[in-house]
Amino acid sequence: MKKHLLTLKALILLLAACWSGNVSSQVVISQIYGGGGNSGATYTHDFVELFNRGQEPVNIGGWSIQYASAAGTGWASQITILPDFELQPGQYFLVQQAQGTGGTDPLPTPDFIPADPIAMGGTNLKLVLANSSVPVEGANPTNDNIVDLVGLGTANGYEGAVGPAISNTTAAFRKENGCQDTNNNAEDFITAVPAPRNSSSEFHVCPVVAVEAVVVTTEGGVPAVINTDNGTLQLVATVTPADANQNVVWSIEAGEEFATISESGLLTAVDNGVVTVRATSVSDEAIYGEIEVTITNQEEDIEVVITVENGGAAEITTNGGTLQLIATVTPATASQEVEWTVTSGVEFAIVDENGLVTALANGTAVVRATSLVDEDIYDEIEIVITGQVVEVESITVTTQGGASTTLTTEGATVQLVATVLPAEADQNVVWSVQSGTDVVTVSNAGLVTAVANGTAVVRATSASNNTVFGEITITVDIINSVNEVEGAALVVYPNPTSGLVFLADATTADITVYNAQGQLILSANNQRTIDLSGFENGIYTVRIEANGHNVVKRIVKF
Repeated sequence: MKKHLLTLKALILLLAACWSGNVSSQVVISQIYGGGGNSGATYTHDFVELFNRGQEPVNIGGWSIQYASAAGTGWASQITILPDFELQPGQYFLVQQAQGTGGTDPLPTPDFIPADPIAMGGTNLKLVLANSSVPVEGANPTNDNIVDLVGLGTANGYEGAVGPAISNTTAAFRKENGCQDTNNNAEDFITAVPAPRNSSSEFHVCPVVAVEAVVVTTEGGVPAVINTDNGTLQLVATVTPADANQNVVWSIEAGEEFATISESGLLTAVDNGVVTVRATSVSDEAIYGEIEVTITNQEEDIEVVITVENGGAAEITTNGGTLQLIATVTPATASQEVEWTVTSGVEFAIVDENGLVTALANGTAVVRATSLVDEDIYDEIEIVITGQVVEVESITVTTQGGASTTLTTEGATVQLVATVLPAEADQNVVWSVQSGTDVVTVSNAGLVTAVANGTAVVRATSASNNTVFGEITITVDIINSVNEVEGAALVVYPNPTSGLVFLADATTADITVYNAQGQLILSANNQRTIDLSGFENGIYTVRIEANGHNVVKRIVKF
């Protein structure tokens, strides 16, 4: 897996030719009246009239009308969200707003009546038509969601220049029945007696004005040059005549490797060279304008790529093995110095300053080479590590099932268990008798067999590391005969028994019980009964120490 820093130059190369230009809106505000219900007014309500001046239907669902006073900035509190409606070319749309206390006539049937109507100023105001419900910002907003902006009277927000003030008896009309849009409120609006139009009014499809020419210049008339790394230059497309469709498509006709162009005509440098930029009319693709821009002083991008020496696989399969990595920095003129680090799996491998990876344990390690020129420029590679030996740390020896370590009959056995840690290490051990070789023997599987009375130490040694071992002490105490012990006349009953055995002619006794394999299974002091009910049926050897005598008895449990 590789992770590269995606530089600005790499990102902007993904951009293609986009829409831009001195954009005239297809849907516009065509009439505004804020004196509804005021003194001298005829209509009882304020209203905003929209109009589709384009040649294609537009759905205005989710769009918004946003209001602010002439000098205000509080757009968020006075917004009308428009309903789903397909506005046809040449069609009007009437939005009723707040009602005053005067006026005599209702509006023609509104196309939309908001639940929270806006009370607009009767003389000076600002209105925005936006293609979303997101509030615009500032006194003279420039947000990307603005479709149309109209400022009237003393308003400090407008397109081009502020439009004329209105009154209780006049509304602001967009010229040519709503068709004119030069992006200048002073040029585009006049005042007249309010005449609200709705979607049922006569359509007024705007004529298509033929584009005659497109001229491309730089914003502010600055030189057509970019001389800073990743610098930008704003281009402007002027379409004539002014009432023609102002939309253009920006593209790079020559030198695509040197720059990219945005939807607004913003040229961004990528590399040194000369770029030819074209703005093509969307109304007539045969009409376009071009400009040449010279780009200098661009710095080369640095990239780091990690490979395995000699093209080998990114893996280590031998115990403690190594793998040589190579970091190549491009361009070749850039500093080739990198810093090597393990960013993930530090428990599995280490890497030195020259990119040599050494395995520590089985797993996956991620190794990074970072440019010393820029820490944000790096590459990474995953190294899969197998075949590593896990060292044995300790061995513990116990009896299987927790059986007694004392054997009481010749040939009795006990199974030993060796627990090797960690669990991933080699579990094989070698069993041996370290002391007491005449007392017990031990098999290769850890089975101990009693030979003679005494004490023996049995050891389990790691097969992979003979310095690590565990030990256990085994005691052998063989009872030679049940008939040749002092005090054999001591009576125990019942025998055979199904569970409890009682001692006769004894006050109390110390009792030890051994199974048929000679393993101690029960030990109790000061007892007059023996409880075998919790043990399996079979023959048991019982040693009784009472009244200064030792007695051994065989008891059968059924």
